[in-house]
Amino acid sequence: MTLLLILIAVVGFGLYLWNASNIDQILSFWVDKDKDKKE
Repeated sequence: MTLLLILIAVVGFGLYLWNASNIDQILSFWVDKDKDKKE
């Protein structure tokens, strides 16, 4: 059970780092959509 939790933590952290490396694109895309809604 402990190994399973560690595995989930490692995979989750890996996905977090992958998202962090693309954070600029994600934020830019989200901001663009937000601007479209306001206008």
